This record gives sequence, structure tokens and C-alpha cells, in this order.
Amino acid sequence: MPYYLFSSIVNFIIAGYNLTLPFSTYAFPHCKFKTYAIFLTAEAIGGLVGVLISTFIKKNQYY
Repeated sequence: MPYYLFSSIVNFIIAGYNLTLPFSTYAFPHCKFKTYAIFLTAEAIGGLVGVLISTFIKKNQYY
């Protein structure tokens, strides 16, 4: 699968996730933590981990 196709699918999924994310406070009303902040923090940490992992993956020289 070409990288641009995979990237566009992932971006489409993340856009839907980010669109519904502010409503997470209504989905978990009895949680003592701010669920929106927790989900945003988890998304940021996941992005940083993904960047760190991608630096160790050897890139194909033909692309």
C-alpha cells in the first residue's frame, strides 16, 4: 500500500476522533478526571512515541 494512501486513511480516522473528542466529558460524567484532557494527552504522547519509533525504521531507498 502506498504511503500516501495509508496516511490519508489514518488522517481520516484521526479527524473523526478529534471531532468527537470534546464530547467525551458527556460520555464519562462520573469520572473525577477531565477526560478530554486525558485523551488529548494520550494522543500527544502517542504522536511522540510514533515519531521516536519512525526514526529507527530504516527507510526504503527507492522512494
